[in-house]
Amino acid sequence: MRSTSPSIRLVVALIVAALALAMLPSLTSAQRAEVWAWATVRDPDRNWQVVTGKDSASSSGKKINVKRLAKGYHRVRFGGFTTTKAHFQVTPLSGVGDMCTYYGTGTLTGATEAYVNCRNRYGVPKDVRFIVSMVQSGSVHTGERLAYLWAHMPKSASYVPHPEYYFNSTGNSADIQRLGIGRYEVTLRDLKEFGGGGGSIQVTAFDTKRHVCRVASIGPQKFDLVVVIRCRNANGAAVDARFNFLYHEDEGLKGAGGDSWAYLYADRPTTKWYVPALFSRDASPAGTPSVKRAAKGRYIVKLPSMPLGGAVQVTAVDDWKRCHVSKVRKTDKPQKVEVRCFKSKGNVLGDAKFMLSYER
Repeated sequence: MRSTSPSIRLVVALIVAALALAMLPSLTSAQRAEVWAWATVRDPDRNWQVVTGKDSASSSGKKINVKRLAKGYHRVRFGGFTTTKAHFQVTPLSGVGDMCTYYGTGTLTGATEAYVNCRNRYGVPKDVRFIVSMVQSGSVHTGERLAYLWAHMPKSASYVPHPEYYFNSTGNSADIQRLGIGRYEVTLRDLKEFGGGGGSIQVTAFDTKRHVCRVASIGPQKFDLVVVIRCRNANGAAVDARFNFLYHEDEGLKGAGGDSWAYLYADRPTTKWYVPALFSRDASPAGTPSVKRAAKGRYIVKLPSMPLGGAVQVTAVDDWKRCHVSKVRKTDKPQKVEVRCFKSKGNVLGDAKFMLSYER
């Protein structure tokens, strides 16, 4: 039977999520727990596959399978938990300027599904290797900081994030302002220590369209985290877009607790080799990462304390450039992740700052 159209699946996924959400009981303090999972999908042209070994993990310990719905469209099913409140980040695993977005979630008994759409640099659907990470938290953290949201009203001048898909480990509020076409200021209240830097920000466009969102700037930080997000289409033109936004500091994408995670801010795009500043990186177990500029727009990030395999999310910190992962080692220690950054149209490599989050 032929697959339904992507637009129909998007609507269905959102309706299913809304219905499932209405049926879910609220979490009590005894039920609150970190939910996390990730999958590195290396065979996107296969109609159905189970992702195993060093390419997947889950807090439930259950299987993760992937179904190819149509060219460039995939459903990732995470077994072991049923939730519509989870947060997802997606990045291409590609050596060229491809794009991947997240466009909805669904549930069924004992599983949660995420829908991923990938395209080539022209915006045409394409089977692209990709990495998807999921996290959900229901508790206020001590020391560590985690926040995520769904920016769902791209044309509104100012609004608060959708409450069902918003979490801030400090329990404080957030708001989103539209500064212009495709340009948004995200403010998370009292998320930072006074004047503190550090942490990692990841952004994924939410749609089936050919959009890429990145961090344009990180504003003055007192207690609030203020970040400007810029979204553009495949041609580099500014475009209003929905997006998922995630921030974490002193913890990984697994949420509070757990080992085998790391993050860093690679902020010296033309430097041949360097160690990121201490305040802009962290890892568990501890280790000293480094960034090597192998060529223009091509970087090798060494994570000596991390195991082989795993999932990586990358977001450019640049108004025009976009970055994604091109390689994650499964053999030959130490772990080295290759990142490639492209000018806005995706056809030419270009030097750019980026943030990287790793988990295994």
